[in-house]
Amino acid sequence: MSSEQVATDIVAEETGSAPGAGPVPERKPGRRVPSLLTRLRAVAGAVLGPPCEAVGPATPRRADSSASAALDDAVPDFDIADPEPGMLAHAGQPADGSLHTSLFRSTCPVTGQPDYADVFVRYRGPRIERAGLLRYLVSYRRHAAFHEACVERIFVDIADRCGVEKLSVYARFLRRGGIDINPFRSNFESAPPENVRTRRQ
Repeated sequence: MSSEQVATDIVAEETGSAPGAGPVPERKPGRRVPSLLTRLRAVAGAVLGPPCEAVGPATPRRADSSASAALDDAVPDFDIADPEPGMLAHAGQPADGSLHTSLFRSTCPVTGQPDYADVFVRYRGPRIERAGLLRYLVSYRRHAAFHEACVERIFVDIADRCGVEKLSVYARFLRRGGIDINPFRSNFESAPPENVRTRRQ
């Protein structure tokens, strides 16, 4: 017997009449009939099995930005119209650096909507000048390009202008339509860092 038929029978028993019958007959005194809700719960338990255990709210893992130095302390120029690699500079001293910014924004070439991202840069080589790197990354704000194209261009420009030996560029964009797009480009790492969300994601 299907669950729908069982529910129909319960309703008939509860009301004291079969489906499609005439007026509901008067209930006999002293007859105790389980409530409709109680019976339906019993049927649902029989059909669906034992109830699921309650669990706490899901808490997604978040990226630890403390592992890299923030660039956002500087005040960038937000009026730059296009990416300008000439803003990139480096000092002669070699360094192992890990930097990030939450100020990156580009524009979707299809919809014209803004795409926001946290950008992480890891490198080994001449020390990259932080203020110049931030100005360069912020200069993408009006640049219309897909996520992957932005990361590829950032990688190429930093490698060419700063002369670093090893370089990784990783961008974690805010999701649109529930889809994660987090491009990664490196010449020394085979895979991006562990897939954990940033605070904004």
